[in-house]
Amino acid sequence: MATRLLLALLILCLPALAGDPFGEGENFPQPPAPRETPRAEPSFKTRLLERSARDQQARLEWLKDQSDAALGEKVQQIDRENTDWLRTWLDDGHGWPRISEIGTDGARAAFLIVQHSPDKAFQRRCLDMMTPLVKQQEVQAVDWAYLLDRVRLAEGQKQVFGSQVTMGPDGKLQIAPLEDPEHVDARRAELGMPPLDEYLKLVEDMYQERP
Repeated sequence: MATRLLLALLILCLPALAGDPFGEGENFPQPPAPRETPRAEPSFKTRLLERSARDQQARLEWLKDQSDAALGEKVQQIDRENTDWLRTWLDDGHGWPRISEIGTDGARAAFLIVQHSPDKAFQRRCLDMMTPLVKQQEVQAVDWAYLLDRVRLAEGQKQVFGSQVTMGPDGKLQIAPLEDPEHVDARRAELGMPPLDEYLKLVEDMYQERP
């Protein structure tokens, strides 16, 4: 439960589709089965995991004292550096890192870098690269859902899966603008995500426990 709460908070962002989010006539993907058959250059996966770990450690330090401006700047600097590094990799002609190439842990590390990127155009670029790979089970569907919600909000649209939470004017946490809320739990269930009320409660509990 603690791990689940922490992940929910760390990928939180202050920015379903009615019908099929993958395109007309397409079937919604089922959560991919775990696959651990790395084939890509080992050093790339190693660097991904190192950068992701640095990202998470910096956020943990900042959560302990969010009034520390230096810690906040450290988090932002790491996000900028990780973005530039992954952008260079993609600009060199490499496709989006696949689960079959770097394993689920490597794929999750790549997702975290993009999810925390301050570059909204880069997030859109990566989302477009990830989308066709979901059906091939080369991208975790839940990771794709979180990034989709974040990108849509950044572009002025409503989110699809309700993964993004914001602070309301009353100081309470609330789900950011959501499209077709009547069917959001059905969309979440297809990806193995908990009901929206349960998810929001988990995030609220984490905020109540923070210093």
